[in-house]
Amino acid sequence: MFTIEFEFDHVKVVSMDETGEHDDLHLYITDDGTVFLAQTELDADTDDDEDIICVKYQQLLDILASLHQAEGTYQNRKRSMN
Repeated sequence: MFTIEFEFDHVKVVSMDETGEHDDLHLYITDDGTVFLAQTELDADTDDDEDIICVKYQQLLDILASLHQAEGTYQNRKRSMN
């Protein structure tokens, strides 16, 4: 299950683990192409601990493209809109 929210300067996607085994994963894509992945570890015994990863949008596209490829080295090429 996931949600999508459009804000004035970013898009926020929240992916929820439907089994409840893992905490929600938050994906933020900003206007300048920066992508943030954040996950807050919810533990009743300690303060919430948030892990954040910051990557460029192209890196996110590489990860998505890799899901459909065999082992190897690849380079995504930008496509023109013509």
